[in-house]
Amino acid sequence: MNTLIKRILFATDLSDTARNAFNYAVALADRFESELIVVHVIKKDSAYTADIVRMGLGEDLYKEMEQKKTQSARDLLIGKRTEAHVFGEQIHQYCTEAEQGLKRSKPLKVTDMVIEAPSISEEIMKLVAGQACDMIVLGHRKHHLMAGDLGEGTLKKVLKLATVPVMIVPAPKAKA
Repeated sequence: MNTLIKRILFATDLSDTARNAFNYAVALADRFESELIVVHVIKKDSAYTADIVRMGLGEDLYKEMEQKKTQSARDLLIGKRTEAHVFGEQIHQYCTEAEQGLKRSKPLKVTDMVIEAPSISEEIMKLVAGQACDMIVLGHRKHHLMAGDLGEGTLKKVLKLATVPVMIVPAPKAKA
């Protein structure tokens, strides 16, 4: 067993690109007998956003909006739980399918989670630190990568903040 890679964090947006990258994460976890932590982070509004809305609408209109929102809170919460549950089931299905393709004596150790946070990249970094991950695996929608192609999205932010190796799996080339 390789002691350098004990835990691998795989962050997914549940896209086909991420599913392709997941196969690499599973192969690495299998090869190094590592634990695989699979996470889907749902972006939520920050308190700062609420303050901006309050300033824009005015206190009275904001309170009225909050009261209406409170009246439907139960439905919203049920919807969020359902969404998180569906994501969790998709992640679990990924894991089950991936394990079936492995030929190993002991099962792959997988932890899966769905988290809601205001910053996806910062939450990934918190998980890397909190779970003592030794590597991050992410998918990228382009099939070729140049530093200038990364834009300002989650991938670039993770690369800037990472203290562990990051494996970027490009999208597969489209079949002709």
